[in-house]
Amino acid sequence: MADGASFTVSGGSQLVLPGLTNYVAGPEADRTFRAEGAGSLLSLPSLTNAVGGTHQWDWYWLNVGAVNGGRIELGSLQTILDGQIRLSAAGSNSIVDVSHLANTAGLKAMQITVENGSQVIRGPQWTALEAVTMAVAPGGVLDLAGVTSLRRSSLSLADTAWVDTSSMVDVRGSSITLQRGAWLDLTNVVMADGASFTVSGGSQLVLPGLTNYVAGPEADRTFRAEGAGSLLSL
Repeated sequence: MADGASFTVSGGSQLVLPGLTNYVAGPEADRTFRAEGAGSLLSLPSLTNAVGGTHQWDWYWLNVGAVNGGRIELGSLQTILDGQIRLSAAGSNSIVDVSHLANTAGLKAMQITVENGSQVIRGPQWTALEAVTMAVAPGGVLDLAGVTSLRRSSLSLADTAWVDTSSMVDVRGSSITLQRGAWLDLTNVVMADGASFTVSGGSQLVLPGLTNYVAGPEADRTFRAEGAGSLLSL
């Protein structure tokens, strides 16, 4: 039992909890799973179900972060039943492994941040994402191959960030932002009602498959290209 616990390893330390199968972050405060520094490892190899941070006003999060070569292994995690969770990887060879996560339907919110030669590893079970905020900085890698739907979410890329969106066909209600020459493959997108698209700093985004678009009644929507060489083409 470890509900409400936080775990931090650094400087090459390693912590493995093989008996933990369920985890609830709880409503009292943010909770942290963190691995910092080359060789640092936090592994929960049997964890299959988790609940992120909860609060009646959505104040608290479960923060899962690998920094400067650290590694977090949640490779058996299949379901996040509720709450809010942040997954972040920053610094060369930093890895957060959620390769068997399949069910996030109960989540209130998820944030994914990837920077500087790091990656968040997810498995082929992710085919549809909703209410997810994703930011990929230069050198970051986020493999979304097989994800066909990104609904009511945001995706931001900068510079040499790499995200595989080649399978995506539906970005309805989402916000897509490319900065400083970033590139994204949305050639198969055919549904984008309520979406916004912003490119800047020489970035280019082309959606050749989109034939119809409805802005919708919920909010302002934006199609914006800023700076020399920036192109948004529908």
